[in-house]
Amino acid sequence: MRNYIFVVYMFSSSFLMRNIEVSIYVWVYDKYCIYALPWNSPWTWLLCMIGVDFFFYWAHRCSHGMPNYSVLIYLFAITVSAFVV
Repeated sequence: MRNYIFVVYMFSSSFLMRNIEVSIYVWVYDKYCIYALPWNSPWTWLLCMIGVDFFFYWAHRCSHGMPNYSVLIYLFAITVSAFVV
């Protein structure tokens, strides 16, 4: 029974966090979008992949100089992977 409760708790907390992330993304997009990129263009996907890789590289590089920065990299990686999957 404990495992069932744990699974329900994990699913509901994950669902809640995903809702919060998407809500914040939609709010920021509606409020600050300057130009909407065409999602059916390969250039958009290439630009996004390069951008994510660029920011992850610099976050990782900065983490070597800061003692508690690895937690932020972990959170960034989880957020990016949540939208990729």
